[in-house]
Amino acid sequence: MSQHWNELYAQMQDLYGTAANLFIQEIADKIRIESKTLAIAEGEGWNILYLAERARQ
Repeated sequence: MSQHWNELYAQMQDLYGTAANLFIQEIADKIRIESKTLAIAEGEGWNILYLAERARQ
C-alpha cells in the first residue's frame, strides 16, 4: 500500500505551488515573529520559508 503512495507523490512536484499563499503574504507585516515558530500542516513549506525570511529582515 505505501508503495502506491510513494509512486504517486514521486510524480508530483510543487503540489502547493512555489510561493507562500496570498493570506500569508498579506498578514506577514502585521505579525511579529520573535523566536521559534511552529507551522503545522505546512505542505511543502513555502509559507514558513516566507515568514522566516521576513523575520530575518
